[in-house]
Order: sequence, then C-alpha cells, then structure tokens
Amino acid sequence: MSTDSERPALSDTTTRVGHAVPESVLRRGGRLVWRSLRMHPWAHGAGIMGANVFALAVVGFTVVIGRITDEVIVPGLDGEAFPDNRCSERWPR
Repeated sequence: MSTDSERPALSDTTTRVGHAVPESVLRRGGRLVWRSLRMHPWAHGAGIMGANVFALAVVGFTVVIGRITDEVIVPGLDGEAFPDNRCSERWPR
C-alpha cells in the first residue's frame, strides 16, 4: 500500500481563507484540451469538420429513408401503389 507521502502532490490553489483546495479534474482537462488545440490547430479543425460532415450525412440519410418509406413502402403495403389495378396493365399475367 502506498502512503500519502509517496503520492505525487496535487496541483493546489489557495482560497481567500488560506486553505489548499485540490484543482478540479474539469479544469485540468480543459487546460489539456486547450494546450492540444494550440499545438495542433489543423488536426482539430479537420476533426471538427469531419464530424460535421458525418452528422449532416446521417441526417440526410434519415430524411431520404423517411421519404422512401412514406412514398413507396407504406403505399405499397396499403394497396395504394397501383390504384384501379393498373399493375395488371403493365404486367399482364
């Protein structure tokens, strides 16, 4: 088991009353992300653009599938695809 003396010291900030408060994980993570953004701006920009293109493609695909369902599949299942039995005019038996 390790003791407190063997652990590395946390980055501490001091409050107005002088008590040491450990730095939050959110703040350390935010600083890490900011440092990464400054070091590799083009890589982050390309990743963000790629994610936006993917999101737009997913939304567009769902719109297409919804229209196909509404205009082709549902009328075909309801029997409205060939009103007045026009199907037999195109493909005689």
